[in-house]
Amino acid sequence: MNHSVKNGRHYYRAWLLISLFFAIGADALWCASLTMLNNDLQGTLHLTKDQLGQLEVIYTAGKLFGWLAIGAILRLINRSRCYRSLLVIYALASLAMMVTNAQTIFGLRLVQGVCAGALLSLAQAQLFQQYPRRIQPMLQMGFAIVAVASTINLQTYLQALFVEANAWRELFIFPSSFALIALLIYPARTHANPSSELSKQFIRFIPRYSLLAAAIYSLSYLVQRGERWDWLNNYWLRWDIIAIFTFAFSFALIEYFSKVKLLRWKIFATTPFAFGVFVSLVAGFALFGSTYLIGIYTLSVMQMSFIAAGKAIVPGCLSFILCLYLAAYFIQYRHMNPIIAVPLGIGLIIFAVYLHSLQNNQSGWLDLLYPVLVRGAGMGFLLMALTMITFSAIKNAPMVDAIGVFSACRQLGGLIGIAVIESYASQFKIQAQSVINGYLTSGSAHLEQLQTTIVTAIQSAHPSFIQAQQLNQYLLNQAIQVRALTITYNNAFMIIAMMFVFAVPMIISVKIALAKLIKT
Repeated sequence: MNHSVKNGRHYYRAWLLISLFFAIGADALWCASLTMLNNDLQGTLHLTKDQLGQLEVIYTAGKLFGWLAIGAILRLINRSRCYRSLLVIYALASLAMMVTNAQTIFGLRLVQGVCAGALLSLAQAQLFQQYPRRIQPMLQMGFAIVAVASTINLQTYLQALFVEANAWRELFIFPSSFALIALLIYPARTHANPSSELSKQFIRFIPRYSLLAAAIYSLSYLVQRGERWDWLNNYWLRWDIIAIFTFAFSFALIEYFSKVKLLRWKIFATTPFAFGVFVSLVAGFALFGSTYLIGIYTLSVMQMSFIAAGKAIVPGCLSFILCLYLAAYFIQYRHMNPIIAVPLGIGLIIFAVYLHSLQNNQSGWLDLLYPVLVRGAGMGFLLMALTMITFSAIKNAPMVDAIGVFSACRQLGGLIGIAVIESYASQFKIQAQSVINGYLTSGSAHLEQLQTTIVTAIQSAHPSFIQAQQLNQYLLNQAIQVRALTITYNNAFMIIAMMFVFAVPMIISVKIALAKLIKT
């Protein structure tokens, strides 16, 4: 009898693991879908750039809300029923995108964002709750490969394939298929239903859900499109910041005086979790910021095609997976303290962005290979260490809340990183062009001689002298623009490196302070 029960438990865990990974894979495809389809949506559905930006804001806000709200939702409905419902909604929303129009796409994108955040938190929480702690490093390695590697490292390559295939509607077949497979193979098991008294609390959660959603949307609007804002002088952004603080303060006030909390705030009483949440903000800044920079740099400065830019980032995915495995192996089988991998990962990322800052428009694929490999290795060590440190002291019940908060903070750090880098690049590029133009027009005999030589060479192809001068001026402007972009993005890479240099002492101070605070 015990043998059959043990076999049944093994079968249940095996099918559950496959189902969870298919659900995570569906979200991985969705994360990159909007970036892939910007040009196609703009042409087919006649969406403006402002509407495309609004789609990104809605999806990000929905995902953040799903991460933070899933813990309270699970206290109201059965976990198995919640998981199945999310998969069904996810699949239907994916299929609906194939026949969507400009009026319905915003609502579908919101539904997809909420389901994505809730599914990710629920899937990772079930990995911690349904499987022994001794094998968690390897399980979390698999989760990171599917959820992180495919979205951060393979996004550009997938984008290139679908752009060149010119088939954007067919993309939505894949996430819907993954969600349906996850639903069909999810093993049936009876879970305890929430108490009727807790279910009655839903009506009391509605004001807090609304305030939380409003605060998240306002924050997503602020940080999602950083290159478009004049942060200090924009009138609307001042009101947006006021709205963020108003909604957040109102939510915190109601939450503080409520008997039944929307979030389990006691998770912050554990030192590892509080430390991991703080570091996740810094890690998100570096991971998402560097991913954005590498994609822009390869296309605009190194002038690679979509396929070449995508292939250039793939080796980083391989080194990321390898170092994830190494970290998981040493933590699980050699009982290494995960904190050891944190400085190693940070050091590798700093070195990688420094190598990126040395590139220019003459660099090729081989020049980009080494920094991409080093960056992937640093990401692997840092992410595995953070995951194991953050959730080491969290018990089963509040695990979903803890994962939601951790994931939301990492995403928020990434959004802030991209917004800061976009704003810096858009402003510094103009300054760099002005400086270079001023240097070239100040009067240089070597420059005049070089331009005369170029005009003479152009005239040898039999255009008129005026056409040759115009073409010469165009080539000069192009060279100035490429050089300004090179300087701008090289400095942006150094910003990420310097951010880590200043953040490391803060991380150490926070670790010491939290340890002393919780001991007292």
